[in-house]
Amino acid sequence: MKKKIVIRTGTAFLTCLMLAGSLMPVMKAEAAAAYDSEYTQKSNWEDLILPALKKATDTNGVYRQLKLSCQYGTLSEGNIKHLYEMTDVNVSLDVIRRLYEDGLVSGYLYKTLANLSYCASDFSVVFDATEYYNNNPDLQTAVGSDAEALFQHFLNNGMQEGRSGNSEFNLSVYKENYPDLVKVYGNDNPSYYTHYMLYGKAEGRIADKLKD
Repeated sequence: MKKKIVIRTGTAFLTCLMLAGSLMPVMKAEAAAAYDSEYTQKSNWEDLILPALKKATDTNGVYRQLKLSCQYGTLSEGNIKHLYEMTDVNVSLDVIRRLYEDGLVSGYLYKTLANLSYCASDFSVVFDATEYYNNNPDLQTAVGSDAEALFQHFLNNGMQEGRSGNSEFNLSVYKENYPDLVKVYGNDNPSYYTHYMLYGKAEGRIADKLKD
C-alpha cells in the first residue's frame, strides 16, 4: 500500500512516496533540461553583467555587482580590467581596490591599474622564487637565491627572455597550444604571461603541457 508523506522544512515541502519501506523522491534536484531553452543556454559576461552595472551608478552598487560576479566566477580579471576602461560604466579604482582587499582580484590587476609597484605574490600564477631559481641554473650564480632579487630579474628580464617562472606556466607550451594568441602577441613575450594571469587561467587554457 502506498502512503503519501509530506515533510515540512521551513517553507519548503518535500513530497515523497513510501514504497517497500524506503523514501523515494518524486523529483530530482539535479535533473537536466530535456532541450536547450533560454535558461540552459550560456550567456556571455557582457549580457549578464553590463545591464546591471549600467543601472548601478553609485560605487557601492557597482562594487556589490562585481563582488558577486567574482564570487560566482562570472568575470575574469581581464573582463574587470575592460570594465574599468569603459567610459559608460562606473567601475572606479576604489571598487577594484575593495575587490583586491577582499581577495577577489589579484594584486597584479589592482596595482597595474593604480600604477603601483609589484611584489612577487602579485605574479604568483606564473612565478615562484624557488622554482625560478631551480629552473634557471645560470641565475643561481648571476642572481643568487634571494627571493626579491629573483623576482626583480623575472619582472625585468625573465619574462622577456621567456624563462619558466613556475611549473604552471611555460611560455613555449602556451604559444604552441594557442596559435590564436601568437597572431595577437607575436614576439611580445611578457604579454603571454599577463594574458594567462588576466584571462587564460580563468578560461581554462593549458600552459604546463601540450594539448592532446
